[in-house]
Amino acid sequence: MYNYVGKLKTDAEMEYERKYGGKSDAEMNDIVGGMLSKKFADRRAKAEQMRTEQDAMYNLPYAGLVKAVARVSKQVKDLEGKPEELLSAKRKALEAEYADLVKRGMQDNNKELWISQELVKYMQDPEGKYREAKLQLQQAKADLDIFLKRKEIWEQDNADIIDAERMRTKRAELMQADPEALRALGIEPEAVSTPVAGSKADDGKGALREALRSIHPHAADAEIENMVKLV
Repeated sequence: MYNYVGKLKTDAEMEYERKYGGKSDAEMNDIVGGMLSKKFADRRAKAEQMRTEQDAMYNLPYAGLVKAVARVSKQVKDLEGKPEELLSAKRKALEAEYADLVKRGMQDNNKELWISQELVKYMQDPEGKYREAKLQLQQAKADLDIFLKRKEIWEQDNADIIDAERMRTKRAELMQADPEALRALGIEPEAVSTPVAGSKADDGKGALREALRSIHPHAADAEIENMVKLV
């Protein structure tokens, strides 16, 4: 088919005329508006999907955040020297290639310039190993930053619980001290029930406790328990 100047119409032009040739300006505006709306809706859907995937990856319980920080920190450490290692290996390969080219007859006039130009090409290759290593390092650092911030936020939000648990741990450590040391601090040792030999609570040391009790009749239960641990 020919248009008004006698030129052959392309398939795209023919398809356009078939779809929109008889449309008015108002109808065309509606069509274009609908196409733009769909394009924006698709972008929003894709962005929402990415946010959902990120939430699943980063929205971890505290124990998961601690493990993630340790894991990603190691990744960053392992990746930090990778780009430089790749450049060093590439430079050695280029030096060998240059020497081979000179042997084949290439004029040896500016080795460093040639190598520098080739290294720039290597670094700029979007599909190359150097670019991949740089992107991996960048992503690992971004992940680590997110995990650290989320861990910090969790600790700030739960500071009262953390402080309470620290106090409980310190108290438990203190109560393990020698009874006489506790009394010196004005703290009466907690009474410890002594299982009777043969009872369900007996841990196999009931007879030993009874023997120690007969030897130290005035010792507190906590003192007897400490003696049992030493035997």
